Amino acid sequence: MEKIKCLIIGSGPAGYTAAIYASRAGLSPVLYEGIQPGGQLTATTDVENFPGYPQGVSGMEMMEDMKQQALRFGTDVRAGVATGADLSSVPYKITIDGQLTVETETLIIATGASARYLGLPDEQTYAGRGVSACATCDGFFYRKKNVAVVGGGDTACEDALYLSRLASQVFLIVRKPFLRASKVMQDRVFQTPNIQILFEHNTLGLFGGKGLEGAHLVKRKGEPDEEKVDIAIDGFFLAIGHRPESGLFKPWLKTDENGYILTRPGTPCTELPGVFAAGDVADPVYRQAVTAAANGCRAAIEAERYLMRKRNSFTKLLEKFKTELKNGTFWTTALTLLTLLTCLPLAAQDKPLVIAHRGYWQSRGSAQNSIAALIRADEIKAYAAEFDVHLTADDILVVNHDPAIEGFEIQKSAYTALKDLVLPNGEKIPTAREYLEAARRTQLKLVFELKPHATPERNREAAQISVELVKEKKLLPRTEFITFNLDAGKELIRLAPEADVYYLNGELSPKELKELGFAGLDYHYDVMRKNPQWFKEAKALGLGINVWTVNDTALIGEMTDAGADFITTDVPNDALKWIGTTYNRE
Repeated sequence: MEKIKCLIIGSGPAGYTAAIYASRAGLSPVLYEGIQPGGQLTATTDVENFPGYPQGVSGMEMMEDMKQQALRFGTDVRAGVATGADLSSVPYKITIDGQLTVETETLIIATGASARYLGLPDEQTYAGRGVSACATCDGFFYRKKNVAVVGGGDTACEDALYLSRLASQVFLIVRKPFLRASKVMQDRVFQTPNIQILFEHNTLGLFGGKGLEGAHLVKRKGEPDEEKVDIAIDGFFLAIGHRPESGLFKPWLKTDENGYILTRPGTPCTELPGVFAAGDVADPVYRQAVTAAANGCRAAIEAERYLMRKRNSFTKLLEKFKTELKNGTFWTTALTLLTLLTCLPLAAQDKPLVIAHRGYWQSRGSAQNSIAALIRADEIKAYAAEFDVHLTADDILVVNHDPAIEGFEIQKSAYTALKDLVLPNGEKIPTAREYLEAARRTQLKLVFELKPHATPERNREAAQISVELVKEKKLLPRTEFITFNLDAGKELIRLAPEADVYYLNGELSPKELKELGFAGLDYHYDVMRKNPQWFKEAKALGLGINVWTVNDTALIGEMTDAGADFITTDVPNDALKWIGTTYNRE
């Protein structure tokens, strides 16, 4: 029995990319290559649509490059096939080659999906020399040539349409007297002049010399008017479906009707904590090397986050408390106890991440956001820092939570009237630019909360300035936005489509937010308690959920059980340091 942190099954773009990221994160991953080391891509002669290879590259060479990169960072790459799985409890158990059992804390399934073939011996003869199961991958090589696509569903029609823009003639070989594709896809195929549909045709075989030259077909097979037909083609594309290699895991994980592993929308996370699916085994739509690699990256990052939270469990927190109770001062022990009482449900259940906000910063509960607070949040390794901004009269964004300070109404005031005011900690009010400049020196994720303004134009203007500032400081990859206002929200989504935008308050349902393009909900716990169905709806739609500000132990447990991804809470700064890395970053 071998015990490891991170096990990766599969050696295609998803598996190797996951290995690269997991290795660099210090997870010491073990990767088993499976039946076909390198995956399906090793059977592709030339790959010209993967970034970083301007002259193209053979599939075998590209996968060897990925393997060498994974090895360079310390991945333990092994020959072997997963033949058994027990995912009933953690650590998960995987059997390799029917002999070795590996126990793993995290599992990344990257077993891929294999294309369905007709079963003709000629398909193997001309593999890589005219026969392909990926029009998007190989269509470019058949510019101004004649090709055939086998199938009658949406995929076959999509492939035929794609190839019609490259090839001179496309034959769509359909064994039935009709198309199974949707009406809109049928109409598009019928209206494309260089697509010829061969209804009631079956493929008997392929022929050619060094490369494919044609196909032997039979029309109305078995009928009195059966007729054999030959067509001259340079490319033969299979579009009769794929078979995801998920059978080993079906007893433990949900799959769709075709066997693709179901993950939480927009993530590689399965229903089991610490189990992730990446690449074609969970992707019935794109099935591209670049999307598989991206999903492998996501899976490794999620595995790292999972282990980071799990590693520092309640037991470790309790040991800190015992030690401090024995050796520490009364006040330190009291604050540690406060942290235990407040954060025990989060630490024990290992679910949400905690965002540092407002009174998080100082024991006296100051509601101000400041640079000192930001730096302190980074020192105590909080997951994220949330800060609030207003657009002032002279278009300067000021970081502050309260709508008024010492009689000044922030939204109506010029920055010159505010810049000399002093916060309770003795710090002057920072501008958003100053705050973001300080944030560049931290590892925190930044939660940029944009306050509402008087007019739609003003809200859109505030959103524009906010995005410009974040881009100026090169912080967009680790910034998400929260807004009270739909005008600002829509503008944020338009200007920063790569960032997550959350909507605050409860007048819109998760479905409405999803349709508008928001990434999640940012609601006060009272709103969520009144609308418990929204938790379920948001989860089903793949929306993130941040609940604020939750300070009561029972409520923390309630919101955690309901499915909150993030909880914003006001724990005193001196107590927060004792949480350490229990459920935030290292």
